[in-house]
Parts: sequence; structure tokens; C-alpha cells
Amino acid sequence: MKMIVLLTIALRNLWRRKVRTLIVISTITIGLWGLIVIFSLSRGIIEQMVENAIFLDVGQISIQHNKFLTQKLLEFHLPDSIYGVVNKIRQLGNVKAVSMRLQVQGLVSSTVSSAGIVLSGIDPGREKQVTIVSNYIQSGQYLQEKDQNKILLSQKLAEKLGVTLGDKVVFMAQGANGDIVGSAYRIGGIYSTDMPEFDQGNAFVLLKPLQELLQTRTITEVAIVLHDEAQLSTTKRKIAELVPKTELVRVYDWKERFPILVRYQEIFAASMWIYYIIIFLAVAMAILNIFFAVVYERIREYGILKSIGTSEGFIFFLIITEAAFIGIFSLISGIAIAYLTIRVLMYSGIDLSVFSGGLKEFGLPVKIYPKLGVLDFFVPVVVTMVTCILSAVYPAWRASRLKPAEAMRFI
Repeated sequence: MKMIVLLTIALRNLWRRKVRTLIVISTITIGLWGLIVIFSLSRGIIEQMVENAIFLDVGQISIQHNKFLTQKLLEFHLPDSIYGVVNKIRQLGNVKAVSMRLQVQGLVSSTVSSAGIVLSGIDPGREKQVTIVSNYIQSGQYLQEKDQNKILLSQKLAEKLGVTLGDKVVFMAQGANGDIVGSAYRIGGIYSTDMPEFDQGNAFVLLKPLQELLQTRTITEVAIVLHDEAQLSTTKRKIAELVPKTELVRVYDWKERFPILVRYQEIFAASMWIYYIIIFLAVAMAILNIFFAVVYERIREYGILKSIGTSEGFIFFLIITEAAFIGIFSLISGIAIAYLTIRVLMYSGIDLSVFSGGLKEFGLPVKIYPKLGVLDFFVPVVVTMVTCILSAVYPAWRASRLKPAEAMRFI
């Protein structure tokens, strides 16, 4: 019964000064809305960067000769036994897809210009399961099994060479026996991604024709994607147990290939707590101000309550309950507005194409979509409620310690 009375009085007291209460609730609501939306957009940017890095090229796990990462030379190829290993890897439960590649550095040229690139020989069917380059086709089409003499170039590379769809280019590289070999390819497709460094240095042809050109049966890389990213370390360990036990072959996960992205994630996690502290201080100041004013306005009321036998605990928890109601109303409105905003942005995204040139240079997505984690809602809720309640403790304690005689004389 006392609890019902406490809640009723607290709720009525809260709306005695409607404008002041609404200003405080609105302030906290806006702060909470901004916090959740900013976090979701920041998380979206980081995750899109990670996805671009993983699914444009390396996969979540890759297998290479330990020197191939720094020197893309044909001599640093994987052993022939890797074909049997790949079949075993495909049987692992968490492995979604596996693609084998032959990559070689060489020179691609046209009648206008030339450029140094890494040419990747791929199996188009397997590669589409591992990477998303096929999603970025600007003209023509992705490689098909019948495209024996076709090449897939980036828009940036095509512009540098002065070529377009259907034109011919010549690729030259060092073959397995040390001789310089070359072949003419017709451009069958042109792609453009959000990663300019990737675009300007990568082209694709079919795996078997490239092996024939280079006079080799080997491959230089195996790219693997998983069903569950959470099992990355476990799956990597299982794959490492399958590969040949030699120091020349190494199994990488994407975190080892892109440590800068891991650093970005760490910076994002740290920045979240900085924002939490800022919100904590803002909410604390708002609650302290309102409840110091409340205690000052109601000194006589608290004196009357104490003179008729009301306990200090009741007065203390009355103010704490009012603060809790402010927190609850702020959370409901803040989360509701943030959720609706994020739902809209998840559908439409934020188009920054006007800044596409600068964004692409840093590997940032041109269109940003928010991503929400569980903590993006849970932590702001806890921080807001705890701050509201803790900030009201001192004013509540002051009110509960008032002496009835002094409070009754207060004007």
C-alpha cells in the first residue's frame, strides 16, 4: 500500500511543474537519441570497412606461403598437397565457402598506357561465394566459365589504360620457368568498389588459362569465409591442423591481415565510454538542478510531512522515485525516437556520394548504414537510469534530514 502511495505522489509531484519536467525529459531524450544514433552509424562505418576488406579480397581466413604476403612472386606458391587440404576444409562445419587463386604480379598494357597489377586467376563460381566483387560490376559482366580470354578490370584501371568494355589489353609476367610470358585479353567486365587501393591494383581472369600461361599447376592463395564469425579462432586452429606441417605455409585470419581495422574497432569501443561519461555528466547536472529546485520549493511541505509523522525514508524515496520516473520517461521517448530513426536509415542509408572521392581514398563507404549491437541499447539505458537515481540521492538526503520546525518557518 505504501508503495502505491509513494508512486502516486511521486508521479503527481513530477507534473506540478510541467514545463520544467518536460525540458529535463526532452534534454535527456535528445542526448540519448543522439548517443544511440551516433553509435549505430559509427558501428556501421567500421563494420562496412571490415566487410569490404574481408569480402573484396582475403576472406575471413586465408592460406598462403609465408613470404607471399609481402612478395607476390610465383615461386612462393602453395604445395601441390593443398588441393587435398582444400577438400577437407570444405567439410568443416563452420566453413561456408572456399576459393583457390593463382595470383601473380605483372604488367598490363594498352595502346595508350600500362600499369603494374596483381592478376588473379579464379574459379568464378567459387569466388562469388567468397568475395563481393561481382556486386560492383559497372559494365559488362562478371567472369563466366566460358570466358577463356576475358579479363575483369576496375574502372580506375580502365581509365588509366584508356580502355573500355570490349577493348584488348596485354598482360605480361614471369612464368614458372623464369621466362617472360604474355597474353592478350578482351575486357569482359569493369567493376568499381569503395576501395581505390584494391581497384587500382587488381584484375581477374580464369584460373586454368592463367595456369597454362604461367606453365604451372599450383595456386598461391586459399580464401575462406565462415558461417559464424564468432568461431573464427576455433576454425582457424582446425584449418591449421589440416595444412602441411611446414614453416613455409601459414594460415592467416583477417585480423592479422588488417591490424589497422582491429585498431579502429578498439578506438570505437574506447570512444563509446567517453560518450557515456559525457552523457552521465549532462544527465547528472540536469537531475541535480531540478531536484535542488524541488527541495527548495517544497521545504515547507516536507516540514509538514515530517511533523505529521512521515518517515525520513519515505521522503528520501519519494524524491528518488521522481528521478526514476524522469529516467523512465526519457528512456521510453529516447529509445523510441532512436529506433525509428535507425529503422529509416537502415532502409535508406546516408548518401555521402558528394564526398565520394575523399571517402574512397580512406576506404570509407560512400553510403552509410547503421548497425546496432545489443550493448548500443543496453548500456545507454543502464547509464541513464543509474545517473538519474544517483544524481537525486544528495537532494533526497538533504530533504529527508530537514527539521520540521525550521522547515515550517521557511518562506
